[in-house]
Amino acid sequence: MNRIFWCAALLCAALSLSAGVLTFNNFERNGIPVLIPQVREYRPGEGGVFRLPEVLTVALPAGEELIVEQLDAELKRFGLKAVKSENPALCRFELADKDVPENEQGYALAIGKDGITIRSKSAAGLFYGAQTLRNLLRNAAAPELKACSITDWPEFKLRSYTFTVRYMPPENLPKLKRALDALASLKINAIFFEVGESFPLEGNPLSLRKNAFTEEQLLDIADYCRKRHIDIIPTLQVLSHAAWMTFHPDWKKMRENEPPTFWNNQPCVQNMEARQLTEDMIAAHIKLLKPKMFFIMMDEISHGPFHTCPKCKDKDPDALLADYMKFVKGIFKKYGVTPIVAHDSFVSKKRWPYGDKFREALGREIPVRWWSYSDELPVDQLVPFKGYPLIGNAVCGKPFNVHNMAKLIKSYGGFGCNMTYWYYSTGGTLALIERETPDSLGGVACGADYLWNLRDTPYYRLGYDAVFEMLRRMHPEMLTMPVLAGSAAPVALEKTANAELSSSGKFPRFASDADVAELKAALAKLPERFRLMTSPGGKYYGLRVSAEKKGRQNIAVNVFKRKVKQFSLLLTASRPRNGMQYHGYRYGNKRFDHEPAAYLTIVYADGKKVKLPLRYRQELTDWNRPFGGFNMRFAVRGTDA
Repeated sequence: MNRIFWCAALLCAALSLSAGVLTFNNFERNGIPVLIPQVREYRPGEGGVFRLPEVLTVALPAGEELIVEQLDAELKRFGLKAVKSENPALCRFELADKDVPENEQGYALAIGKDGITIRSKSAAGLFYGAQTLRNLLRNAAAPELKACSITDWPEFKLRSYTFTVRYMPPENLPKLKRALDALASLKINAIFFEVGESFPLEGNPLSLRKNAFTEEQLLDIADYCRKRHIDIIPTLQVLSHAAWMTFHPDWKKMRENEPPTFWNNQPCVQNMEARQLTEDMIAAHIKLLKPKMFFIMMDEISHGPFHTCPKCKDKDPDALLADYMKFVKGIFKKYGVTPIVAHDSFVSKKRWPYGDKFREALGREIPVRWWSYSDELPVDQLVPFKGYPLIGNAVCGKPFNVHNMAKLIKSYGGFGCNMTYWYYSTGGTLALIERETPDSLGGVACGADYLWNLRDTPYYRLGYDAVFEMLRRMHPEMLTMPVLAGSAAPVALEKTANAELSSSGKFPRFASDADVAELKAALAKLPERFRLMTSPGGKYYGLRVSAEKKGRQNIAVNVFKRKVKQFSLLLTASRPRNGMQYHGYRYGNKRFDHEPAAYLTIVYADGKKVKLPLRYRQELTDWNRPFGGFNMRFAVRGTDA
């Protein structure tokens, strides 16, 4: 029987028929390895390959031994291993000042038939070069690497992601480490880290909290980040959203007033006990985690009961805010740490008239994290912060937002961008992957790509499957890896796989526009909604399917007498399980299971029938955004042989 060779390419549902088909491939494109983040300069070598030995010897500076562990993990699938060795070694990591990028985090990588060399001005640069080498190894179809040279450096000095672990039980910390590994492989170099009421504050005045980490656990995470060149930026809510303070037994004496919602709790800006608790918490974070920067959040003050308690309501609000800013700046000056603030409390708006004077108290030396979660950013709100050290804050579940934020921050001379997860993930962390949406998961890969190598390419033309990329870095056991070797075979499929597609029981040959019209009419009568995609000449491209029946669907497709190298089924606006469950915050444990969501039935010319299971997040990739199209697809990726 003839066979279909399934390659790692995808046919994009958002294609432009006049421009041709966009192929999605996470491994190789036009003979060039697909590297995520994309490197700045890739030059093929003069010829030849480096054949990986049974034992790859690695020489590198002291303190960077993690690189050897990472390379060893990538080589295991070939039955090979990596070991640390002194020079001469086949893989060399060298600190150098010449023939390397000027950017401290940049690197130069060279692969020849005699070995691999990675050079950089800094240990961080060597680490990022190692991540590119790991990507090359991960994509290799055989235990060999093509000769090439790569020169690479980041767009932004700071590339970060937000973690909120205040709701995460300490036993999930191993899962957090897996997420940190994935971020490090994407060259993320900082995390905004909110522990809140779960921080092990000395004396434990937050007596009502349910979960608390130990100092040893947080030190372990800090060491884990350090080895991966990830800076921890502690995050603490103070003037607004101060939920952690509510766990203190004296909270009612410290708060400003009854808040409209629990999330909008605020301490009285003049309450000395609240100020002392704030300073103690900041000092404890600094003492334990030893950060360079600290995100002190005072955003959305207008959502709470600011300036309403008997002690404050008759005072000048501008003077109250200026005094509080003096208090905050004094803490960080004492400990020699740079504070970061959110922008929105320092902009005068209709609901918040105090921004301009509050911003004067802020001073231009403090970095501002400017956020907006729309695709079209309100640039006028950024103007008051021109000249400030700027960090953009975008939602990883909206790649347009991340892309536009990065471009805007760069145009204003900002030094970094952060990705956050708001309302796309309930866990507040990639660690709890069952609580991620496809948007938040795949958006991290796209976002990290833009933060390293910002280019004017929309996310849907990046040419790779970002959800698949995150899963293979975090949970490869959830994927059936694609076949990367073999040849396409001719496939003759004359019998229909689904007689319901036309009244005749045979699939139309599209000899004329009338044939196309016949098929469209037949499709219109079916319980599923089909959209037929054709070229101007009536040539068949594919079907988009949306099933309305309850339960799993058996979807059958007929292919003509063609040589098939890739075969992709497109299903937009369709999901294997209940739509409201999908749109809700929680997906349940079965979201990433191995049960088939549907079946693809192929009937060959000799009459033999093959029924292939399509598993959600494996053969099926869902990139539809909740309550709106994502211009992406829900497709068979061809990861099964």
